[in-house]
Amino acid sequence: MNIVALIGVAFLIEAIVDGIKGALSKWAWVALGFGAVLGGLSGLDIFEMAGIPLKIPYVGAVLTGLIAGRGSSALYDLWDKLKLIKE
Repeated sequence: MNIVALIGVAFLIEAIVDGIKGALSKWAWVALGFGAVLGGLSGLDIFEMAGIPLKIPYVGAVLTGLIAGRGSSALYDLWDKLKLIKE
């Protein structure tokens, strides 16, 4: 794993953990769940878009959905971080 991928994974873990920590209400959990399901079904993968392929393709889609379930600002922040480390 190269350093860019390692940093990308670290940002992803941070985004998911922050989402779970912030999920105090049942509606936040519902949003995370819908995000994970829709991400998996749609196949959208923020890592693939950033040029950091994962070995198991659907994992990236599910994790992208979890981040999307946190809302657009979380997704935008992660995308900016991934673009920065890719440059």
